[in-house]
Amino acid sequence: MVKSVFRWSLSAAFIVGGLGACSAAEPPPAAAPTIASLVTVSPSASGPAAGKARVERPRHRLDETAADLAALNKAFDKCMGEHGVGSQGSFMAGDDVPPELDAAQDACLPFWPLPAWELDPANPAAKDFAHDVVACLRAKGVKHVTVGENGTGIEAGDDSVTATGNHLDECQREVARKN
Repeated sequence: MVKSVFRWSLSAAFIVGGLGACSAAEPPPAAAPTIASLVTVSPSASGPAAGKARVERPRHRLDETAADLAALNKAFDKCMGEHGVGSQGSFMAGDDVPPELDAAQDACLPFWPLPAWELDPANPAAKDFAHDVVACLRAKGVKHVTVGENGTGIEAGDDSVTATGNHLDECQREVARKN
């Protein structure tokens, strides 16, 4: 992933491609999208079984490029702007978040991407993935690095932060290729 596990964003192509596919009368263009999208059709509780399309939250990928990341940010940034606040570049939490920012984040949550599946605590294999990434980092000479308390994050000691940052993306991709 582009130099940060903690960056979040959304693709405008996801929304346009995902929703457009539900109502298009003709087949979509032959060009394959560069960002994966998911659409789940669920029946309406009060309507016929045809139901409405529901767009799932987007998800980061370990192999995303800077362009992918920028595209992922567009819809979230747009939503935040529509709710009267600029994007903070990250999702803020805590008691000191201004109420207007908190309300905007709540409204824009559907555009806030989930972590890459390999890093997602909802993935039963994420803890094993984190342990394998730490082993890879240690093999590359990073001395003070461990799996975080949540079991899926990576924590580096003060003297290993730079080395961890230099090798983290590479190790994540290496481990993902092996699995």
